[in-house]
Amino acid sequence: MAIGLGYMFGFKFPENFNYPYTAKSIQDFWRRWHISLSIWFRDYVYIPLGGNRSGNVYIHLLIVFLLTGLWHGASWNFIIWGLWHGFFLIIERILITSKFSLINIPCIIKWLYTMIVVVIGWIIFRAENITYAFDYIKIMFIFKDIELANNIFLFILKDSIILMIFSLMAMFPVSSYLNKINNKVIFNLLQIIKVILYIVLLIMIIVCIVPTTYNPFLYFNF
Repeated sequence: MAIGLGYMFGFKFPENFNYPYTAKSIQDFWRRWHISLSIWFRDYVYIPLGGNRSGNVYIHLLIVFLLTGLWHGASWNFIIWGLWHGFFLIIERILITSKFSLINIPCIIKWLYTMIVVVIGWIIFRAENITYAFDYIKIMFIFKDIELANNIFLFILKDSIILMIFSLMAMFPVSSYLNKINNKVIFNLLQIIKVILYIVLLIMIIVCIVPTTYNPFLYFNF
């Protein structure tokens, strides 16, 4: 949205997200997610603290991600979410400097690990309180409340399947794969299909927004 509005006024902003859900580590995720925020904290907090050169790198990371959580709001949810990411960044840094880094782990395993950490983090981030977040995570992994789990699954299938398809298309660099197709007929056909899908998505968004009440911009919350 910001990039598009910027173009309308003659400004060119850099990409702020670079397919973060294709990341294969939490380090890689933060190179791709909210890039401008990551760069700001790197330049104005992490490096002044000493960065990788002086002091305790792990303490620096915890401070940065504690502040990253607080940047989103003065709430325990945000603080724990920031420390959650900081903890896994420290674990990855320790493993990289150990013999464990020599083990060749399949990319799919790296991706699954990253997505599990990120998704659990989003539950902590989004939940009304910490107790609710832990209950939600428990249902996800233990399936203690089978009826509730089934209801969530049916809701996803019934009401959200189209949005999920669009979300999956947005999560992965589909366009870059399409641009590599050499056959012009297939390439042009796929481009037409892509444009049609974008128009359908725009209509769906408008239909969802129109009946609702005042909808403030997301980052007004932070």
